[in-house]
Amino acid sequence: MFGDTDRSGSTVNPQLQGDPTTGRSEAIAWRADTTNPQRLYSAGDAVVVSENGGRRFRGLSTETGETLWTTTFEESRGGVTGEVILTQPFLGDSLVGLDPVTGERLWEIDASGGVSTVTAETVVVSTAGDDDQATLYDRQSGDRLWQTLSGERLVSWTTDLAITFTDRPTTDTTRGDGTATDTGATTPAPTSDDRPSRLQGREPATGRLLWSVAVPFDARRATPVGPHDGRVLLVDRGAYLLCGTTEGVIAEGSLPDGVRPQRPTVAGGRVYFGNVTPSDIPDGPARLGWVDLADGTSDAREVRGRSVRPLGTGADQLLTAHWGDPGYGVVVRDPTDGAAAWSVSGLPLDSDSVVRSGALVVATPEAIRSHTPTGELRWRVDNPVGRPSDPLLGNTDTGVTGVVRDGWVAVVGETGVASG
Repeated sequence: MFGDTDRSGSTVNPQLQGDPTTGRSEAIAWRADTTNPQRLYSAGDAVVVSENGGRRFRGLSTETGETLWTTTFEESRGGVTGEVILTQPFLGDSLVGLDPVTGERLWEIDASGGVSTVTAETVVVSTAGDDDQATLYDRQSGDRLWQTLSGERLVSWTTDLAITFTDRPTTDTTRGDGTATDTGATTPAPTSDDRPSRLQGREPATGRLLWSVAVPFDARRATPVGPHDGRVLLVDRGAYLLCGTTEGVIAEGSLPDGVRPQRPTVAGGRVYFGNVTPSDIPDGPARLGWVDLADGTSDAREVRGRSVRPLGTGADQLLTAHWGDPGYGVVVRDPTDGAAAWSVSGLPLDSDSVVRSGALVVATPEAIRSHTPTGELRWRVDNPVGRPSDPLLGNTDTGVTGVVRDGWVAVVGETGVASG
C-alpha cells in the first residue's frame, strides 16, 4: 500500500489503497526471450528492444513478438525513441539514425560535442570549446539545417522555440547558407540593461532572432523552462531568474532547500520540481517544489517517500512519481496547489502516454496495471518478465521500461519482453 501521499493532510482515494484486484483481467499476448535486455523503444507496428548490453537492437512484431530485424554494433549504445531511433555509444561520438521498421542505418553524424536535444523532426548537436555553437540536423535525413553564431550555445529546444545564450553582442540571423549570421537587419531586442550576456529566442526552422533579454549570469549550463505565456524560467544551481520575452528579468530567487531543477513540469501556472535522488534529502521526506510563473515566488511541500519527480500533466492533472516509504507509486494532484487527489502503487511506464491518452500504466514485480485518469482500474495482468528493467527514481538514468500505445502495452524486465 502506498498510503497517504501528503503529510500536509491530503489523503488518497480509500478505494485505491493497496494493490487493486478488481477490473478486467488481461492475458499476455506474447513473450520474447532476450539476452541482457536494456530498453524498449516505440516503433509503430513494432517495438524495439536494446539487448546484449546495448550492442544489439532487435525489432519485434507487436502482434506476435517475432523478430523482424536485428542490427548490431561493436560498442554499447543508448537510444532515443521516435520515427527515427537515435543511437550513440556511451563512450563515443558517432550518432546513428536507425529506421525502426527495417533496422537500416539511415545516416551517421559526428556528435563529439554531445546531443543537446531532440524533437520528432530535429536533432541538435553542440560544439564544445571556444566556438560553443549548436548545429541543427534533420532527424529523418541527417542533413544540416542551420547553426548558431560562434559563442552562442543552445540551452533549450522545442518545436516552437530555440533558446540560446551568448555573451557576445548580436542582432539578427537569417537562414542564408545554413549558418546563422548577423545580417545588420536588427530585430528589436528587449532588455533590462546593455550587458552582452543574453538569453535569446530563435525560430527553430530558420534561426531568426525573435527576442533577446539580458541576464546577470552565464546561462550556458542552466536549465530553461518555457516560454509559457511569454515567461521563461532559467535555473542555475538552485538560483533562478524569471524573464519575460518582452520585458526582460521579472524576478529572481532560489529554489527551496532540497529541490533540484531536473525534469521540470509546467502545470497550473507553476513550474514544478522534485528531489530526483534520495541523497538530495537523506532523512526525507521528499519535497515537491515550484516557482509561480506569474510573480516568480517559490515554495515547496513535503510529500511521502525519499524522492519525487514530476511526470507531466494529463486530463488537467499533475502526476508525480515517488520512491520510498514504502515503495514506488504515482500520485495525481491538483495542478494549482499540488494537493494529492489519489495514488496507486507501482512504477510508471511511458509517462508520455498519460499526456497523450490519459491512460496511466504502472508495473510492480507482480503485475502490470492500467488506470483511468480518475484512478479506476481498467485492467490487470500478472507481470511475466520480473521487475521493470530500470528505476525511474533513486537513479538519474530514467530509461524507458515500457511502451504504452493504443491497444497494446509492452514491458521489458529481467527475463525478456512481453506484450498484452
